[in-house]
Amino acid sequence: MKKVLFLTALTCCVLFSNAQQKVVEYSGTEIDFGTLKAGTLYKGVDQKLVGQYLNIIDIHAVASTEHNLWTLTYQFELKDSIIKAEDIWLQLRSNVNAAEVYFNGQLLLNNGLVGMSISTEKNGLNLIRKHISRNVLVVGVNELKVRFSNYKNKEGVIFRDLAIGSLTSFTDHARTIHTASLLFSGIFLFAILINIALYFSLNRKKRFCYWVFCF
Repeated sequence: MKKVLFLTALTCCVLFSNAQQKVVEYSGTEIDFGTLKAGTLYKGVDQKLVGQYLNIIDIHAVASTEHNLWTLTYQFELKDSIIKAEDIWLQLRSNVNAAEVYFNGQLLLNNGLVGMSISTEKNGLNLIRKHISRNVLVVGVNELKVRFSNYKNKEGVIFRDLAIGSLTSFTDHARTIHTASLLFSGIFLFAILINIALYFSLNRKKRFCYWVFCF
């Protein structure tokens, strides 16, 4: 009997420890919740539990199987010094048609119009940033909740970014991606021009023409 009680207590401790580990602390460095196995997903108006400890891949695998109304929640911790010192922003980048974002039960933004059918669901933007007012945040554990629907597009459940951080970190990251894109485009065009030049300068050899088409 004592052994059973000990094992039960140990199991409870492990489960409690694992649950505690899912609450990430925001210390000023950007947190992308989608990359963490920390999401809890519900479906329907009655919010039936679908799964816990999910990342964006898990969420897509589940939610893309049916048209429905979905609710996704995360928890994160904040210290008083961070709330007072930091300007915290939300970045939402996804192919989700419509979403509502709440912090601690208070609505932060509407992106499109969450609906219960194709006709009532209205498309929002693919990328949106919003300042999070200090009034909606608390010292200790905070809850981020995203309510979204996928009636128009069943596959529209991909959260590429569901992050909190500073506006500077978001804009710097976007600038880096844009610069890298331009750089690769320039290399691509340069390679094509080199191959065309070689094609015409070396008696139009077929192998250079082939490489042009490959690029």
